[in-house]
Amino acid sequence: MKCSGAMKKVALQIKILIMKNNKISVEPAAH
Repeated sequence: MKCSGAMKKVALQIKILIMKNNKISVEPAAH
């Protein structure tokens, strides 16, 4: 349970990072 919870947290952080990277690459003017 603890392990799966930590994995979920890490997966969420990676998802957010990817989304941020996509936003930056798609909208460079917004930076």
